[in-house]
Parts: sequence; structure tokens; C-alpha cells
Amino acid sequence: MLENIKSWLFDESGEDNQQESHQIKNEVVRWNVSNIDQLDSIGDDFKNHKIIVCTFNDNVIKRALDFISGLCYVLQYQDIKINDDTYMFLPSYISYESKGQ
Repeated sequence: MLENIKSWLFDESGEDNQQESHQIKNEVVRWNVSNIDQLDSIGDDFKNHKIIVCTFNDNVIKRALDFISGLCYVLQYQDIKINDDTYMFLPSYISYESKGQ
């Protein structure tokens, strides 16, 4: 068992392999959220560590943001408000800095 763990952590040359195993593509997904039923699919994008941009219709924004706030807390995402109805959600390993309006 220890050998299996060791081979997973290190390649044949003995170099650390953890960095490569945790690399994730920074895929950006854009959602126009008009129905609460879309939240399951959005949740899948969160679990897959994607960068997510959502534009919400007025009739779903409060409920959708309540749900997504829970996802952000559990999956350690940052939420960035772009305007009144558009938000961007970033995995914690991506840094974001606003430099002005």
C-alpha cells in the first residue's frame, strides 16, 4: 500500500508529482440564469473548479444567490459582483484584484 501511495506522489525519477496531479484547467463558463432548475448544473461547474460568470433574471436572483453563496462557502470560491445582476465566481486558487472602476 505504501508503494502505491509513493508511486502516486512521485514519478519514476523521484520528483514530486503532486503539483501535476492537482493542475486544473481554468475553464470559464457563462450562465444566463432564468430558472432555478439551472442551479444543479451550475453546482456541477462549481464542483469541477470552473470560473463561473452568471447573469441573473430579477425573478430568481435572490434565491439563486442564496444557493450559490452556500456553494462558495463550502467549495471556497470568491464571489465578485460585476453589476446589479452579474456575478463572477472564482476558485480560491485564482487571485483577483480590482484596480478601479
